[in-house]
Amino acid sequence: MKLINKIISLILIVVIVCGIAACAGSDNTPSQTGSETAAPEETIIQTDQETEAIETTAEETTEEMVIPEGLDLSQYSKAWEHIDTVKASSGGAGNMNGPGMGGPEGGMMGGPEGGMGGPGNGNADADVAGSAETEEAEMLEANCYALFNVPYCTSPVDPEVQVMNIYVPDAYMTEEADGSIVINPDGIFTNSDGTTYTAQTAPIIYQNTIDAYKEGTPIVDLGASRKGNSGHYADYLASGYVLVSVGTRGNTSTVTDASGNEIYCGTGNAFITDLKAGVRFLKVNDSQMAGDAEKIIATGGSAGGGAASLLAASGNTDVFDKELSDIGAAEAPDDIFAGMIYCPITDMENADADYDLLHYSQKAKAGMGGGEEPIDTEVAKALAMTMIERAETFGSELIYDEQADTFKGEFIDGLNTYVEECYQKLYDSKNADEQKALLEENDFLTVQDGKVSTDFYGFITARMSRKKGELGFDSPNNTSNEAGIFMNEDGTKYHFSVTDRDILNELMDKYADSDETIRLQELNEEIHEFVLIEKPKSEYYADIVPSYDEALDSEVQELAASLNPLTFIMAADSSMAKHWRFNIGEIDGDAGFMTAYLMSLALGNAGVSPENADINLIYDCAHGAMEDAPEDVQIFIDSICK
Repeated sequence: MKLINKIISLILIVVIVCGIAACAGSDNTPSQTGSETAAPEETIIQTDQETEAIETTAEETTEEMVIPEGLDLSQYSKAWEHIDTVKASSGGAGNMNGPGMGGPEGGMMGGPEGGMGGPGNGNADADVAGSAETEEAEMLEANCYALFNVPYCTSPVDPEVQVMNIYVPDAYMTEEADGSIVINPDGIFTNSDGTTYTAQTAPIIYQNTIDAYKEGTPIVDLGASRKGNSGHYADYLASGYVLVSVGTRGNTSTVTDASGNEIYCGTGNAFITDLKAGVRFLKVNDSQMAGDAEKIIATGGSAGGGAASLLAASGNTDVFDKELSDIGAAEAPDDIFAGMIYCPITDMENADADYDLLHYSQKAKAGMGGGEEPIDTEVAKALAMTMIERAETFGSELIYDEQADTFKGEFIDGLNTYVEECYQKLYDSKNADEQKALLEENDFLTVQDGKVSTDFYGFITARMSRKKGELGFDSPNNTSNEAGIFMNEDGTKYHFSVTDRDILNELMDKYADSDETIRLQELNEEIHEFVLIEKPKSEYYADIVPSYDEALDSEVQELAASLNPLTFIMAADSSMAKHWRFNIGEIDGDAGFMTAYLMSLALGNAGVSPENADINLIYDCAHGAMEDAPEDVQIFIDSICK
């Protein structure tokens, strides 16, 4: 939707309407001139598909997009700031391999969660975040115009959060005599790949900063790391892309209600509502800013990767219409072009089953301060077994080998394909001595005629650290990071996994009359520490199962389903993104590998080609936005946007 096309469309409509009026002999009908019409309070933007069929004409029709009063980007024409250079830093980048953010995990064996960290948002002051850096730190060219704290809805719940920052390469902008910064229609940018973009064709990188489903604030430090080996935020601008960073409510967001009480306002579907409202803002303002709103590429890591996946999967669904209307989002499409997704944490309904199948060979989880803590293998196995039937819904076969106590079949082979691709690339990059050492150090690897093969669960055991217990997502005591999505205004959390509920009910029935005990960690309120205790299984299950039964009514189940990208991909009734790219660290001990794999299978079943639902394991990287090399980001984006 570009300006010249809209002008042509308007001219066509005027010509057609005038022609019909003339044919009807309406000589005495006063013409409706601009002088006779009150000035509109809202700006109407007409798309190039919007030429309306009049009587028997065959011209295509779409609805008009209206910029709501207060959301017209042109009102900020004198607020743009120019940024020349920024200091390269790790400011706000976070540590995705560091200690967990959410306290005890609360699986059967309890234990601290550890290791979630988060993508960070690059908002930390560069000098503070990079205190170990010298004054000779690398300076990065930004060469952009920036617009800060732009509201993307008219009735925000949290006005300080529900805003976006917009960064545009200065080649696409120009300054007028009155100081206004406007689109440069002749602006051209050629990046290092030789790909040329204009103000009308440049893709828009739509960056969320969601971490553990907490509140995310827009990026202000372009020198901050995008994570891992993926470069800095300023690199997007150096590639000729427009960067939009959107603020989103999350499970830490609070406001004060009319009674003066602090309430949580960012739980449930608040984050996806905000992301969609931001997309709609960009769509209705497409002619008001540089960048092609039909080439929006959503990106994020961890929970932010899950959020980007949901945005890519659920375009133009009506599921969130009420919430979008409540915050005053523009009435416009909210589909996007692509998802650039890192280690996605999603599929909450089945997350524990996903995780326990992926880590089935590991019978203990990483403990605090090193060492391991055993898990309840009975629960882990029961959850993993539910994936046999679920795999069938993806058109894949999963088999449990009782004698070997392992899982195999087409489903596992598919996962293993990505492991083998990762190690084939690694093997091919080494000389003969290094190849020999690689094989000696990793007994899950074999090579025949230069072709690498891997034993899947041998790889998992040797390379991936199990960070979570057997109920690490929908934990009995609701202390996981993910539990914060499913929380009431007063901060009380509730369960969300029907899969977990059903397994726990089966075990409660099984051990109702049993004397068997279970070892678990329980918080000692007096010393404020977790201690190991033994408890009869009959008592344990009787204590925790009712909270799952009570919470999981139809409303909660609908909410959980609506936050799952797989719901929309498998229904195939939304406007899904055309391009998907999943990157996961090869030693990521979270759930990103499995959820990315499930989405890839579902996308394939929905007709998306394998090259457009790509999965990459990045060698020796853990949980975060990882790349083999920073330039791979530009290579991917240019390949789909040329």
